[in-house]
Amino acid sequence: MEKGKKKDGKIISFMNMKGGVGKTSLCVNLAVILAKKYKKKILIVDMDPQMNATQYLFKKEIYDKEFFEKKKTIYELFKIFQAESTECNVIDGVSNKKNLSQKKSNINDIIVAKEENLDMIVGNFEMTTLALLGSSDISSVLVNYFKEQKIVQKYDFIFIDCPPTSSIYTTAALLATNYYILVVKTDFFSKLGISMMKKAIEKHNQKNQHTKVELLGIICNMYREKQDKNLLKDIREKYSQDFFETIIPMKIIKIDDYSPEFFIKTDGLKKCTKELAKEFLKRLEEEKWEWKKNF
Repeated sequence: MEKGKKKDGKIISFMNMKGGVGKTSLCVNLAVILAKKYKKKILIVDMDPQMNATQYLFKKEIYDKEFFEKKKTIYELFKIFQAESTECNVIDGVSNKKNLSQKKSNINDIIVAKEENLDMIVGNFEMTTLALLGSSDISSVLVNYFKEQKIVQKYDFIFIDCPPTSSIYTTAALLATNYYILVVKTDFFSKLGISMMKKAIEKHNQKNQHTKVELLGIICNMYREKQDKNLLKDIREKYSQDFFETIIPMKIIKIDDYSPEFFIKTDGLKKCTKELAKEFLKRLEEEKWEWKKNF
């Protein structure tokens, strides 16, 4: 690598086959800590049609006025690139290459700044309808966008918050992803979710040899010491090398304070997330990946 040349950022998807494990909040909080404490340039991509990551960072009135009404969401990105793949405007049903080219020239407008070092491509509930708009495959939209617009050169990390299920949007995320993080609760269904997710990734890697995705680690969230101690022991024994040492205990999470950015304002969880961020960066170093060490 040339001296002084910035290394391309890495793309990491936050995943689980089960909802309600705190995947989105952990993704957002880790991004905030890396941006604020370690001065890493972070892009969060909200791929989940439920758009919870977007709701964590932006109030509804701001989202409606600044992003939804101005068409600055991930939905527009997928529409434009899907239209290009069919060489027509799939929404209007007519060929319009000139208009399409003009839209693509402004596509980076969908990246919005939350604060210093933290940007986002906000979600849109209309993503649920995209697969019905045309016959083209939209699974390659995200990876094509990242390559064409040189997005990875602009960030240290790109975090993709994925839907808690297997879908075309999960596939789109995986095709663009270098590594994935599994967020789990210590319950029976989350335990099943680990096995299901690992099998799904294995199947993806067999089908896409040139875009293999590697597991960065498993993070235990919302841990209840009394109820979950034995199950956590069983899970960690089975996936010992994959588990992050840092565990997020339920007792430091205030569920009744469910508002944007509430997790990061909770002192206990802020401290815990800082430890998680330190371990996250350490894991990357131990694998001898080339990162710009500016902390």
